[in-house]
Amino acid sequence: MYDDNALIDQYDIALLKLKDPLVFTNRVKAVELASSEAKEGEMAWVTGFGRQEIMRGAYVDLPHLMAIQLPIIELKKCRNLLSHVADDMICAGRKTGNYDACTGDSGGPMVTKKGQVGIVAWGLGCGREGVPGVYTSVAYHKRWIAKRVQENTE
Repeated sequence: MYDDNALIDQYDIALLKLKDPLVFTNRVKAVELASSEAKEGEMAWVTGFGRQEIMRGAYVDLPHLMAIQLPIIELKKCRNLLSHVADDMICAGRKTGNYDACTGDSGGPMVTKKGQVGIVAWGLGCGREGVPGVYTSVAYHKRWIAKRVQENTE
């Protein structure tokens, strides 16, 4: 389910319609979609199976799910560091670097106590000092998500 608009490459979000329903257990659960934006300083968990940079430019694939907790950065501050950050994006990271999503993590969740607030989108390298990671905002797209889900469940 997507809106094919070749003129816009900004949005980094997709919904999948599964052939069979998921079976929820104590280990498989749904996540709430956040209805409000993440606030500056709020801590968010990012998880993924992506690569980890071990030395400048050298990456290693990881055999297990990794998780990192990162502080949300105000959009205005983020735009001072990165020029292509749109209104539907969230930035997060530590000033010291070393902690970030990486190659292969795109599409993974960013979760706070509110629920899923973001989706791993892009960054400049992995964990570079002074360079935050960029995430698609779930709250920004929540109406679009709800509309597409409703259209495909009727």
